[in-house]
Amino acid sequence: MANSLILRILEGGALGFEVELSTPLEAGRQRAGEPEPYTLLPATPTTPRRLILARRGEGNCSRQHLRLEPLPGGAVRVVNDSKILLPLIGATPASLEPGAQAELNPPCMLDAGRQARP
Repeated sequence: MANSLILRILEGGALGFEVELSTPLEAGRQRAGEPEPYTLLPATPTTPRRLILARRGEGNCSRQHLRLEPLPGGAVRVVNDSKILLPLIGATPASLEPGAQAELNPPCMLDAGRQARP
């Protein structure tokens, strides 16, 4: 697909996980009963797809850390659902306050905190 958006998670400079961003995606820390990091959970009637970024107990990443929503024309909306500042790398704005959102044109990078190895 020529205009597909790909979410790539880098760990130590190496590719840790990737997924096509064709529908909204929530990403965050593992909840009780959820599988290990880098598991992609399907959407439900009330929630978007969910990507587990970190294990329970890893405090750098909220359970509902961020949302990514593909937009027409190839842009992506990034929503900071956490209670901490979300750094954006090489983008304007340079960071998102808690509750804030921005529309970015790929390629773009963000720092979602420490991710756990599967």
